[in-house]
Amino acid sequence: PRLAWEYHFYVDIPLICLCNTIILQRVWEWASRQRGPGRGLGRGAVIAGVCLIVAAFIFFLPVLSAWPLSYEAWQARMWFTKWVIGPG
Repeated sequence: PRLAWEYHFYVDIPLICLCNTIILQRVWEWASRQRGPGRGLGRGAVIAGVCLIVAAFIFFLPVLSAWPLSYEAWQARMWFTKWVIGPG
């Protein structure tokens, strides 16, 4: 299998952010047109999505910015066994 290095994904980051923003905006606008529980459910989903995105960014920030981490903290951020990152 071919390895994908981190710099291969740099060009995709703006597109991923733009797509996430468009989806969240469309869900918010859809919820604004709804009556009853659909409005609160849609807006709650958008707020939860934004909170999850911010939390994931904060969680992975030490890895992205190369801050020193303990081995346990590093392993906590390696969610998949196929990720070949860091000390092995």
